[in-house]
Formats: sequence, structure tokens, C-alpha cells
Amino acid sequence: MTGDFLQSSIRGLLARIRQHPVWPFGASLVILCALQWAYLTQIGMMNGQSLSTFQAGLIALCHWLPYLPAYYAVHAVFEWGPKNAPMRIGSGLILFAGLLSGLALWQTVSILTIVPSGHAFTTLFNAHLRTGLLQDAIGLATIFFLDHLKRRPGPRKAMPKIEIKDGARTRQISSADILFIEAEDYYIRVHTLEKSWLLRRPLYEMLARLEAFGCMRVSRSAIVFVKQIQALTRDETGRLVAEFANGRPVTVGKAYRKALKEAWSAQQVTTYE
Repeated sequence: MTGDFLQSSIRGLLARIRQHPVWPFGASLVILCALQWAYLTQIGMMNGQSLSTFQAGLIALCHWLPYLPAYYAVHAVFEWGPKNAPMRIGSGLILFAGLLSGLALWQTVSILTIVPSGHAFTTLFNAHLRTGLLQDAIGLATIFFLDHLKRRPGPRKAMPKIEIKDGARTRQISSADILFIEAEDYYIRVHTLEKSWLLRRPLYEMLARLEAFGCMRVSRSAIVFVKQIQALTRDETGRLVAEFANGRPVTVGKAYRKALKEAWSAQQVTTYE
């Protein structure tokens, strides 16, 4: 499910909720949720039980429940009083995990009720909550949360292995160990911290294979792994040079300087975040 589709679905759900002003579970029912884990300390007595340091995972309204598949299971647990009187739950707290898992936004919905005197929540909440304000807050929180999901990096792909002829035997080296690759006539030389190997393969073919893993061209005859660069300096003629752990510098072509500087700076920020 894409973020845009999910966002559209939630907006539609909010519109439907506003068409039903009557609280399905009575005004005494409060659903606490939060997109970030929140702590509520000493909420109060709930049907004879004291609840302290409560972790909840969203802020929503009871209006959400009638639209959830688990609604009827929840409904069966409660005892309704005459004329839709506030419900009574023996334990005072029922924790439902994953009621909104279908929306992939909420991990936990906590359903809390107050005792007949109503003192459990009136201390913290005014009992006359503006449902519209809460609904709007959920809508905004949802949009921010979806934006956060879009910015999260996707799953990492496994780094490919390169087959190398090492004397009489063939071995595979991980591309994660490669510092840079240089063209030598009809061959390429693959440099690692340990040693270098000569392969009969075009440089452009290797770049196409490794570009998605942070490898980029820095000249017509060299490609480098940006994360392996230890420093960017200038040589005696003023040319930009990339330095690596094996002590071998690589000269950066003028056409590639800006792109490499930006990529390397971004790599440093990512490393220290």
C-alpha cells in the first residue's frame, strides 16, 4: 500500500467519522494512542485498580472503533447499562494490540473506562473533549507519520561479489572491500586494502554493476566507492585528489569534482547522524 493511497484512505475515514457525532461507547470511554511512545504517569484509580506509568501508542477517538474489524469482538466484552450508560469493565483496562494494523500506522489501541464517579480521567482530561480537535490532530499526525515513512531508507541490498583470478585459483571478493577501480588498457585493476587484482573487463560494465551501491565515476579511467574515501585534498598542481586507506591517491577529473564533493559530504553527514 503506497503512502498516497493510505493518506487518501485516512482522510476519507476522517470525513466519515465526522458524520457520526454520537460516541458509540459513551462519553466515559477514552482511547489513548500516540505515533511516538508516550508516558502517562499516575492516571488514577480505575475500577479499584491503580494505573501508573502507562505506555500507549497513539491518540485517537472512540469513533475509530466501529470501522475496525475487531469492533464486534470489543463490543461483546463490555456490559452496557440502561440507556447507553457508561460501561463497566471489571479490570478497568483492556489492551488491544494491532487493531489498526491494517492501516499500518498504529501498533496499540488502549481502551480505558472510568469509575461511575468519573474521577479517573477528569483530573487529566476535562471529560468534555472536543472530538473535532482530536480528529484533526490525528489527521495531521498521520500526514507527518506518512512523510516520515517516505524518508526512511528502504531495505539494503546485498553487496555483489566480484570473481577474481588469484594465480591458479579463483576467488570471490565482496564489493564492500573494494576501494576503487582503475582502467589499464583493456583491463581494469581492482584495489582493496589487502592488494589489487587485474581483470579483463570494461570499466563501464563494472560501474553499471556497482553504481547502486555507492560507486561513482571520478574520471574517464577511475571509479571509486565514496564511503571508502578518507579525505579529499589537492595535489601540487591544484587538482582534486581522493585518498584511500591503501595509500593510493586517485585524481578526480574536473567534470566530476562537484558531484564527488556533494556525495562525499552527504556520506559524512550520514555516518555521524
